[in-house]
Amino acid sequence: MKKKQIIVLLTSVALLAVLGYYTQTALKNEGKSDPTELINFEVENVEEVDKIVIYDPLFNVDFTLVKKDEEWKDGNGNCVQDNPVENILEAFRKISFKGYVNDKLKPTVNKLMAAKAKQVDIYKNGKLVKTWFVGHGTPDHHGTYMLLQTPDIKSDQPVIMDMEGLNGIIEPRFFVDPKQWACSDLFAFEQNNIQGVELVNAQTPEESYNIQLENGDYVARTGEEVLNVNKQNLLSFLNAFDNIHFNQQNYTMNNAQIDSMKRTTPHYSLKITPKKGEVETYNFYDYIDDVPSRPDTNIFSMEYLWTFTKEDNLVRVQIGGRFGIGLGPILIGKDIFVETEN
Repeated sequence: MKKKQIIVLLTSVALLAVLGYYTQTALKNEGKSDPTELINFEVENVEEVDKIVIYDPLFNVDFTLVKKDEEWKDGNGNCVQDNPVENILEAFRKISFKGYVNDKLKPTVNKLMAAKAKQVDIYKNGKLVKTWFVGHGTPDHHGTYMLLQTPDIKSDQPVIMDMEGLNGIIEPRFFVDPKQWACSDLFAFEQNNIQGVELVNAQTPEESYNIQLENGDYVARTGEEVLNVNKQNLLSFLNAFDNIHFNQQNYTMNNAQIDSMKRTTPHYSLKITPKKGEVETYNFYDYIDDVPSRPDTNIFSMEYLWTFTKEDNLVRVQIGGRFGIGLGPILIGKDIFVETEN
């Protein structure tokens, strides 16, 4: 046999041996996870995602998001905020593989993942397609330890993932606190649907006002009719009632404190009468800043007030709001629509 033929024969035998080894290994590991094949966390066709279930083992609490008629709600059909939903969908689209976990760190990472990783079940068209296990951030905070599971197989080793355009970790996007998810709408009245608004300022009565639509024209009163009203400014002022949101749910006051506050005189009382719909009344109470003070001294915030939603939930309202838009214009209404003499 020629030397060249011997080399070809030996090469063929070696290839068969390698193929045999990988065939045996594949059969032996059939049904087991292979982390090198489970790094594709990206969710294709994100618009088809119609259900997301987030489970936090640390608190043993889950939160469900459901999309129906192109609108996201919680598992009970309640309104949820758009931005947090979009943040999750963005992660589904832009998730990318960053690297494998250092061998020395694997025991620690595996232990933390088993105890604290949030489970995110992702459904498309009613069927579970992928499950993310979202762990803590890497030491440099530029990656997140994660595991991937599909309906067929689950990885047994975490990998490091990041997200295109994100300089940080992914885990904070997946929270289960219903208060953080709840819509922040307080009230919304379009100017052309306002019959009247009345503000009572208990601490500075002269700043109170009463605006009513009479014979097709808005008339402002403070006990008596205000004559020096700028009509254009008054109409612009009424637009301030169109989209008022609260800043934060109550995380600090207990039921006894809430009941005690309700028994006090509110700083402001606001009554809104629409042309169509029910009259809505909101009482606004002083908000005490969370700053050190003497036991006999209350430091009232100049930025926030307490009030109650229509569902009687206590919420914190920002006076200024982002970009200067908030409750503030409603509280200082007279300064907006009453012309002062120079």
